[in-house]
Amino acid sequence: MTHALAGRVVVVTGAGGGIGRAAVIRCVEQGASVLAADRNRDTVEETALIASRAGKPVASCEVDVADEDSVQSMIKLCVQHFGRIDCALNAAGIEGGRCELHKMRRGARCVSTFPQSRPATFCATDCPRMAQ
Repeated sequence: MTHALAGRVVVVTGAGGGIGRAAVIRCVEQGASVLAADRNRDTVEETALIASRAGKPVASCEVDVADEDSVQSMIKLCVQHFGRIDCALNAAGIEGGRCELHKMRRGARCVSTFPQSRPATFCATDCPRMAQ
């Protein structure tokens, strides 16, 4: 069986529960290497443990997607751990502005599960790296 995400590196924010947790598990089942990130360290570590049972080990970290320094640290951790980032899925439900996808560099992938959430900090910080 071919896995759709085999060999890909995916970052999932809001991974401590709900849609974010489900996304982490599904990405691992589909062969991805995953960094699960959330504001709550305990719940994101639980997600990593659960998802690891579905396939390969999952890295986890604490992040506040509304704080650029926190996002930069998360990106640095992912690149150090996996060597790159291929895809980002923002499931962190923060109210606020929207990510202006039309301003991103061609080839970058940025997915938000919540149209009202504020993935702009994460996307603006990371999409240029994914496009490289």
